[in-house]
Amino acid sequence: MPNQNLKLKIFFLTILFLAIFGVSAKASAATYYVKNGGNDSLSGLDDANAWETIDKVEATVTSGDTVYFRSQDVWTSATTPVLVATAGVIYDGSIYGSGTRATFKATGNLAYVIFIGQSNVTVRSFNVDMNSQITDGITIYGADKSNIIIDDCQVHDNICPEGNYVYGVRVSAQPSTAVSDVLISNTNVYNTGHEAFVVYSGGSGIESNIILRNCSGHDSGQDGSTWGSGLAIKNDARNVIVEFSSFYNSASNGISIIGENGSPTGLDIKYNIIYNNGDHGITVYDVDSAGVAVTGGINNNLIYSNGSNEIYLGGDLTGTVLNFYNNTLFADVYSAINLRWAIGTPIINFKNNIACSDNYQAVYDYLGLLTHSNNLIFRSSSDIADHVVTNINYNRSDVLTWEPTAQTTDPNFTGGTLPTGFNGTYGTNMLPNTNYFATTSGPTINTGATLGSPYNLSINSAGLSSPFLRPVGAYDIGAYEYQGTDTTPPTVPSGLAVE
Repeated sequence: MPNQNLKLKIFFLTILFLAIFGVSAKASAATYYVKNGGNDSLSGLDDANAWETIDKVEATVTSGDTVYFRSQDVWTSATTPVLVATAGVIYDGSIYGSGTRATFKATGNLAYVIFIGQSNVTVRSFNVDMNSQITDGITIYGADKSNIIIDDCQVHDNICPEGNYVYGVRVSAQPSTAVSDVLISNTNVYNTGHEAFVVYSGGSGIESNIILRNCSGHDSGQDGSTWGSGLAIKNDARNVIVEFSSFYNSASNGISIIGENGSPTGLDIKYNIIYNNGDHGITVYDVDSAGVAVTGGINNNLIYSNGSNEIYLGGDLTGTVLNFYNNTLFADVYSAINLRWAIGTPIINFKNNIACSDNYQAVYDYLGLLTHSNNLIFRSSSDIADHVVTNINYNRSDVLTWEPTAQTTDPNFTGGTLPTGFNGTYGTNMLPNTNYFATTSGPTINTGATLGSPYNLSINSAGLSSPFLRPVGAYDIGAYEYQGTDTTPPTVPSGLAVE
């Protein structure tokens, strides 16, 4: 009997331990394999025993598991999401098989192809084919959730009739809830009815600590409404970082920053290439005349050849605090920066920017809302036409009256082929794919204001394994910082002896 009593005590202590600490009955995390022609009655633990359906995946996996979908295969759905993610699970579409990415395809009008409504989820390397259906591609939505990764996905083709608000990748919190700590990287979104990427909720939800890195959003706004940006950041989105990404060929803007039910704050938009969009490169505007109080920095971007202005700000901007630093802006239609319809009492710092225009005023700041210095202001089409417009118009000869620290001659771009994206790996050797807008001599070199951290990097430095800083007292104007020939004297070698 004593031994029996001891066994009972151990049994009940074990039950108590499990109850208190929530230890799962599952002994360890598992890796499962899924392929066309598999068998759901098997274990799923290797290729020979792979499952076939996503229904089996969703019914079985738990937090800590990894699911490999065979990369040459296709899964479809006509009525419900192809995949609804489980908390704590990694989904991968490239490691298993002989293809590039497993395909999830809509064959009817879905709410989403991939739905992420849980925390600690990774979705990696899928081809998300929306197949001209009325559907989102990948959506993060719902009540409080965090720690979500979307990496190396192709999301495309939800072209649909006007009035259907569908997106490629959407990050959105339900009212009075929060979505936080989301990384979207190495993902290409194109041919979307509305925006390629969106970060916003329709009500009082909050999206925070969202990173968009080395992505591309292009050819959006295909519903015929002239809406559709590469990226839209709206309402109470906080601490959104957008870096080393490209936004182009969309019907509306490259990046839209919108105030409606709240204002985006803590923005950090840097080292991006934005071009050939139907309207503006980056726009900040108050959509409902209630005012927009956007805060953050927009720096070291290359923005060129958009349909109207490269940067446009409009509406009541009272409470807005934005730093536009070290951007290269080249407008061949209207202005490099245009505040024609902006009102209010914002703080808008505009420093160290190359602001060029072929045919229009380089800077249009009618009410004088910019706090500015050390910019290069250049209009190539005429020496007598207006280069800067406030309540007084300034031509090239008297731009220095408007800004005594300005440069007013040709920036002397390297030229060649215009940049369209980035080459290399982030944190190792990531650089624009051409150096058209680099300057190695002329008026931009060492003539900028010293701005300090975090504005002391450049588009040709920040993506490297060992970034170099802009030198104090000698910043270049524009997104590039020219390093020139290394003049560091060699160090004296040690351990040498004369024999």
